[in-house]
Amino acid sequence: MKHTLNKESEKRIIEEKTEIEPAVLIIHPSGFTDFVEENINKMSFDEIAELIGADRLTSIGYSNTLNEITEECGLQRPLTMYIDSEADKKRLKYNPVATMLFDEEQEIRGAVIICMEGDDNDRYSFDTDEDIENVFEAIFDITGGPLIRDLGQEDGRYDAWC
Repeated sequence: MKHTLNKESEKRIIEEKTEIEPAVLIIHPSGFTDFVEENINKMSFDEIAELIGADRLTSIGYSNTLNEITEECGLQRPLTMYIDSEADKKRLKYNPVATMLFDEEQEIRGAVIICMEGDDNDRYSFDTDEDIENVFEAIFDITGGPLIRDLGQEDGRYDAWC
């Protein structure tokens, strides 16, 4: 059941968000995730590709699942996913989470970048803690939870995020 907010409640929620350094979410085939502090709007396409070791990037923004997450999280811009266009040729590992986010229309391989895209086709990083955490939680829920989050522990421990 969807809840609608009145303008005053909506404004309060926006004001209460915690600003962070611009960051994107990277999902690796293993399910391991990284929050990378980068202002993707100020990066060249080649610099963005370097984040996942891609030679060429393709944007996937026309997924029902990504649109559903955008709406559920109340984002101002739609989510998009950047994938390595050469992943098959490079024989990169299958990425089950990315494949689910693309509505399983195509098998996605290699690491992917999750960010937002504006009407002008520019890319945008997440700039509030709540937005990136809500997106992460929504992806976790939709995909059945195969994500792993680095807790920053020096002993190398990781934890499933739930």
